[in-house]
Amino acid sequence: MFIAVGVFLYGDFRPLTLLGLDSGSSGWAPMVGQRSAPTPGRDEGPEPLGAPAPLTELSSSYVFLHSNKGMPVSYSPCRPIHYVVNAEAAPPGSSALVEAAVRRISEASGFRFVFDGHVDERPAMDRSSFQPDRYGNMWAPVLISWTDPETVPQLSGDTVGIGGSTRVKHSSGHVGYVSGQVSLDAPQVRKIIRTTAGSARAIAIILHELAHVLGLGHVPDPSQLMFEHGTPLRDFGPGDLTGLARLAEAPCTRML
Repeated sequence: MFIAVGVFLYGDFRPLTLLGLDSGSSGWAPMVGQRSAPTPGRDEGPEPLGAPAPLTELSSSYVFLHSNKGMPVSYSPCRPIHYVVNAEAAPPGSSALVEAAVRRISEASGFRFVFDGHVDERPAMDRSSFQPDRYGNMWAPVLISWTDPETVPQLSGDTVGIGGSTRVKHSSGHVGYVSGQVSLDAPQVRKIIRTTAGSARAIAIILHELAHVLGLGHVPDPSQLMFEHGTPLRDFGPGDLTGLARLAEAPCTRML
């Protein structure tokens, strides 16, 4: 059973957000298109919080969504990736599906995820990456939404999920992801989980979208979970795992 999945580069419809330090100050200059940014370095540790699972096979079958100065754009591996869930339209057992997917991608990539609870925030293509009134002095957590094509038109047709992250650029030239979204077509997932091995299929869909959030793009290789046309696979392939391990090589980014 092939399932269509997609990537939407949330935030990339507008010019790359530029962050810069105020002259003679440790504060942040205003962000383009947004009011401000959180205090930099929140939750940032001196070293990565985890390490990818050891690779048993190296593969070049992976693609990064963005690169900067020859390095893939990534989240900082030295701070946790906070996420929240809008479960208003969620199918039965959705919490277990998301938890399984988050646990697997954390194991595969070394990135650490922290669940900040359920929210009523709805998915939006123009979602702000800094929402102090809602989330306080931090980048907005990754929003995982159970929704439908009426709310998110990009889920029309056979597409059952989309995901991506917003990148920002510091005045030093460093580019990094700071927030993201995953939108899942709840009516389609309800049908999927009723089929044989349906829960495993649903987890694979969420894994695919979380990999987009971390920075992997589609590949033309059907032996990888990031295959561009959907796949019956239930877990990452060697190329997916190699790409995730490379994303985890990003430096600590106390500047963001």
